Amino acid sequence: MRRMINPHLNDLTERICRDRIRKLGYNDRFYGTMRLALRHDVTPLSLAVGAAAAVVSFVDHEDQKCVTSSVLVSDHSQLTHESLRGILLEIWGEEVDDDAERLIEMTWDAMKNCGAIMS
Repeated sequence: MRRMINPHLNDLTERICRDRIRKLGYNDRFYGTMRLALRHDVTPLSLAVGAAAAVVSFVDHEDQKCVTSSVLVSDHSQLTHESLRGILLEIWGEEVDDDAERLIEMTWDAMKNCGAIMS
């Protein structure tokens, strides 16, 4: 809490939202924490919503330069299950394990439930 209210840190939302690729990494913020929860038999539904929002932000802010044209979409409304899968697998690279498909499904479900995409 001290860090959150410290006026000298000046952590603007813009800075916090930068580096979406790293935050979407398989062992980082969203998916690393989701994998940890799964290992402890906890279904991380709220984290899936956060991950879905991060993917939407990634797609809509043209950070996709790091992914191949075969998985690119013009904005989040164009996402399909397969394009989401392609984007995440490309970001995750060789790091994936047995949790990958479940994480993709939870992210897709969160996107549908929040109205980010049409089912």
